[in-house]
Amino acid sequence: MNRFMKLLEWEISRFGKIYLALCSLTIVVQFAGLFFTTLYSVFSANKMVKENAIPVEMIPPIQINVFKNSLWFGGPILISVSVLVLYVFFIWYREWWGKNTFAYRLLMLPTSRMNIYMAKVTAIMVFVFGLVALQIVLLALQNMLFNMIVPIKFLEKMALVDLIRSDFILSLLLPKYFIQFLYHYGTGAMFIVAIFTIIMLERSFRWKGIIAGIGYAVVLLGILWLPQIINILLYPKYWFNIEVFIIEIIIRVLLIAISLWLSSYLLRKRISV
Repeated sequence: MNRFMKLLEWEISRFGKIYLALCSLTIVVQFAGLFFTTLYSVFSANKMVKENAIPVEMIPPIQINVFKNSLWFGGPILISVSVLVLYVFFIWYREWWGKNTFAYRLLMLPTSRMNIYMAKVTAIMVFVFGLVALQIVLLALQNMLFNMIVPIKFLEKMALVDLIRSDFILSLLLPKYFIQFLYHYGTGAMFIVAIFTIIMLERSFRWKGIIAGIGYAVVLLGILWLPQIINILLYPKYWFNIEVFIIEIIIRVLLIAISLWLSSYLLRKRISV
């Protein structure tokens, strides 16, 4: 466990500068966007009242959704997600860059190779949870600031919970029920270990490994969609929704176990130093 924690700390520190840059980008862009969209909305409302002599009661209330539904809010999230997706691949392939590849020294460390593997998986999940936590804190602060900027005569307040529930991406990241939380993040973890397994196949067999990796991905996606295909196309409403949900959870657990076993085998038997 001590060696695993050291490997995890090392993996986090390697991505630390880029991660801090993503956090800083999110903070700066979102708060700049909040000020811009909010002040513009207030300016437009005042203009309608003064120049067009429209009663305040007739002006549509200003909600923080004018900011939350803009690129100012979603852009940094999209960039952060894209960088993390790319890093899922980069976290392994950078070890093989250069003539004196670092991967061989890494794999010769006096610890289980699966500790190295799991440290990389855990680091990715830590980065994801960190960005989600940051976004929730930022959204709470942004909501408070929005309520302070907008005059009460134009303001329509929204609770933080309502902001999360009304946003598709945020409701996925922070679902209402704990079982949905496990389902969503379990699915994310499954895709991470599946991608790592595909990388292990490519590193083990090169061109043949690429073909095997593509085949593995196709089979995995097919198995994932199998319950829905059966319940919608082949035998409509054969299972209840809760039964489909349970089957999907079991499938994800099995796919994670298979990916971990295959990755462990390839790391121990096929990738040599």
